[in-house]
Amino acid sequence: PPRCKNVETLEPFQSFMPAIKKVNRALPNLLDGWREDFKNSRIILLSANNVTSEVGASKKNGNTMHSYTPVINCGHEMFAFDDIDELDVYMPDRLHPNAKGYKLWSHCLKKGLDVIMSR
Repeated sequence: PPRCKNVETLEPFQSFMPAIKKVNRALPNLLDGWREDFKNSRIILLSANNVTSEVGASKKNGNTMHSYTPVINCGHEMFAFDDIDELDVYMPDRLHPNAKGYKLWSHCLKKGLDVIMSR
């Protein structure tokens, strides 16, 4: 479990999933705003989710929009450890990467960007 605490109760968080789910629910509408604000830009997302490859299908004015945004999935490379103590080598507080963690992350990002930019 994460080593962060609720600032009011000082109880350790058991999971970041409620916060992650809240962000994921808001993401399609947020992307619509970015697309409107940055029309000449290419938006690419980074995710720790091993399933998601694109974000799109959002509702706007009751209509489903299908503007897909590619997602680079680094969850497997960043978090798939046989021994949870191995995660501490890359993320000592289990939230923020250290230099080794950023190196691992950058390798994943480069591979994902290479694939997306070659489309």
